[in-house]
Amino acid sequence: MTLKSIWRRESAKRSRFAKERERCDRNWPFHKERARAVFEELTSLSDDFLIIDHEQQMNDQRDSFPAHWGQDSIAIYEIARLTGQRTVYTNGTSVHIDHMRESGGGLVIHYGYETALIQIFLAPPKTSKSLIKKNDVLIFSGFNTDVLTSDFIRTLVAKYLIFIRVESVLHRSTFLESYRVRFWRFIDARNTRQIFDKPYIFLNQWELSLAVGLLAVISLVVSILKP
Repeated sequence: MTLKSIWRRESAKRSRFAKERERCDRNWPFHKERARAVFEELTSLSDDFLIIDHEQQMNDQRDSFPAHWGQDSIAIYEIARLTGQRTVYTNGTSVHIDHMRESGGGLVIHYGYETALIQIFLAPPKTSKSLIKKNDVLIFSGFNTDVLTSDFIRTLVAKYLIFIRVESVLHRSTFLESYRVRFWRFIDARNTRQIFDKPYIFLNQWELSLAVGLLAVISLVVSILKP
């Protein structure tokens, strides 16, 4: 095999990938509008949510904040709300009240031009003055914008609603829902090197011991009942 033949195959692959990337770049605006339409379905049903368009935000705030181009995103967030907790500061005759609030979690569909990389994140709600650091969850990553169908985006919204109920201090969730969120964190590709470290571990030591015990009991019962 000559280097010329090796490069010929390599060049063909690069050309094919470049054409696919260009196609995704052209199609992204259409998929983005499809995501917006699904998000608007939710905002029409509830006033608790708002839509954030990255490029629109950059255009509106170009004189106030650094502009990050070469990427785009469409996101839906739950609006910030007061938690009911507050700190009162008294200094002589003046009184200052600091209300604690929770900024709502989000579902972010992010696209990188030139790379054609789609990343979809679940951003957790964050409480002001909280000492607990909450990280977002990479729920999907891929290089084909065609996956962004309306049905797929609706399944993402369903997961997002579960996620913010589990992560929020203002909502309640079921036992199974909390384990679903824990599993999503566990399979986040960015956490593969620390899956045995909190908070990304799927089962803690007690739960792991219980699972092993249950498997042992099941194996014993099966061995007894087996003819």
